[in-house]
Amino acid sequence: NPQVLEQAFAAANPGLQKQIARSPDRVVLVEEFLPQFAEGPGKILFVGVRAYTQGYPALLERDGAECWTSDIVPTSARWGNPGRHWTGDLLEVGEAFEPGEFRAVLCNGVFGFGVDGREMQASAFAAMAKVMAPGGLLLLGWNTDRTPDPLDAEAWRPLFEPAEMEGLPMRRKIEGTGLARTPAAQLSGGCDEP
Repeated sequence: NPQVLEQAFAAANPGLQKQIARSPDRVVLVEEFLPQFAEGPGKILFVGVRAYTQGYPALLERDGAECWTSDIVPTSARWGNPGRHWTGDLLEVGEAFEPGEFRAVLCNGVFGFGVDGREMQASAFAAMAKVMAPGGLLLLGWNTDRTPDPLDAEAWRPLFEPAEMEGLPMRRKIEGTGLARTPAAQLSGGCDEP
């Protein structure tokens, strides 16, 4: 139940939000990945919002992009982008938005926190590919202690191909999160429909 998860997360430790915001994986996300995804116009979908992600839409919109946020937990909308937030399951994002609507999807920390097994991963890849423009970029981040490595499965291969952004490797493990290694991967793909 997403509501129960949200309440447990918030009650676990009052300083947890600040701790997560300062974790090495979040620092890399904010300082290295978000600035490159922010370059240029077009729509970006950021999946999974919490208090520590509240400033991300402004970073992504600094150069003219339009950032939409999404989370399955209704009460998380308060941390989403006002007027541009969708509450729903990532596996259903393809039904909420038009095919090819986004030039980029950032999905960091959702695999392992709701999208947990291979079947759900495959469904999530298909849903994200449906809303991405051809050649769009997907940034995927996950905790190695919470879910199998999504890139070890074949589900993403028909939909995406490895991609690198300037100065950033396609796949990277970020050490020192205090939880587990957090890999980040960049993939290119998207919907062939107009």
